[in-house]
Amino acid sequence: MLTVVADTNLFLQCKSLAELEWGLLFPSADEIRVLVPRVIVMELDRLKNDGNARRAKRARAAVALLRSVLRDPGQRICVRESEPSVDLSFCPRSLLRQENFPDLDLTNNDDRLVAEASLLMKVGSQLVILTGDVGVELTAKEMAVPTQWIPDDWWLPPEPDAAQKELSELKEARRLEPKLSISFCDDFGVEMRESLSHELLRLPPVSDEVCRKVVEAIRNAHPSSNAMSMGPEEFGRSTFLSDFRFGITGRDIETYRDGYDQWVQELRRWTEELPEGIRIRSRIFGIQVSVANNGGGSAEELQLDVELSKGFSFIADSWLARIIRERRDFQAADVA
Repeated sequence: MLTVVADTNLFLQCKSLAELEWGLLFPSADEIRVLVPRVIVMELDRLKNDGNARRAKRARAAVALLRSVLRDPGQRICVRESEPSVDLSFCPRSLLRQENFPDLDLTNNDDRLVAEASLLMKVGSQLVILTGDVGVELTAKEMAVPTQWIPDDWWLPPEPDAAQKELSELKEARRLEPKLSISFCDDFGVEMRESLSHELLRLPPVSDEVCRKVVEAIRNAHPSSNAMSMGPEEFGRSTFLSDFRFGITGRDIETYRDGYDQWVQELRRWTEELPEGIRIRSRIFGIQVSVANNGGGSAEELQLDVELSKGFSFIADSWLARIIRERRDFQAADVA
C-alpha cells in the first residue's frame, strides 16, 4: 500500500479526489491511502471563513469531506474503488517536539507537514508527500522525505482577477443584450447592401396630333350608343323599338350625351397628362425593412427610427396602396 500525505493545495486548488487520475500518477500502486495531517486540517478550518470566495468555498467543501471521514466508524472513506483503490483518512495523532526536529521550525505549517510525514516513515510506511508547493518540496528533500509534484492536469483553472471578472461579467451582459441586424430590400426583394438606386421615368409631352389620334382610337373602340345618339323626335319615330329601349326618355338621351362628351374631354386630359402621371408614379417606390434579433436578450421595447435625407418623403399606406393599384391597372392596360 502506498501512503500519500496530502498538502493543502490538493484540496483547495485541484479537482475533486474522485476525478484525479491516481493510476497514471502512481502506476505501480494497487492501493493508495491518502492521509491528511492535523496541520492541514487546522489550515482548512481556518480558510473556510477566508475572504477569498473561491478558496473559502473549496475549504468548506474539504472540511465537509473530512467530517464524513470523522463520522465513519473506521474514520476512513473510499474515494475510488479500483485501479487503484483510494481511501481517505487522517494521519495518526503524534506529539511533535521541537528537539526531535532541530532542523525544522514547527511553528511553520510546511515544516510541520514534513515532520508528520517523517514520523510515518519511521514506522515503515511506503510514503510520499503530494504537494504543489516548492517550499514543502525543498524542506522534504532536506529531510529525505519523498515528494510527488501535483500534475498540471490535476489543477483547477486559475481564478480570474478583479479585472478579468469585470470583463467576464461585461461579456455576459453583452451576450444577454439584443443584437439587431437591419436589412433593406427594394420592391422586388433585392437586398440593398450599400446604396439604393431607383430609375425615374421621363417621357416627352404628348403632341396635339398624338393626343387626337389616341382619343379617336379610344372613341372608335368605345362609340356612343346608337339609340342614345338619336334625337328625341327621331327616337320617337323609330320603328325598331325593343324591350331594352322601353322607358328611355328624352332627358335620358341628353344626360347620356352630355356624359359621353364629358368622358371624351376627360380622356383627352388624361392623355395629355399621361407622361407627367407616369413620372410622378415612377418617383414612388417601396423599401422593405427587415429587423432580426440575433442576441440573447429580448427586444420587445424596440423602437426603430428612420430618417430620410432631403428630397425623400414618407407617404401614408392608404395612399401608397392606391398608387400601387393604379400603377397595376395601368400596367394591365398596357399588356392588354
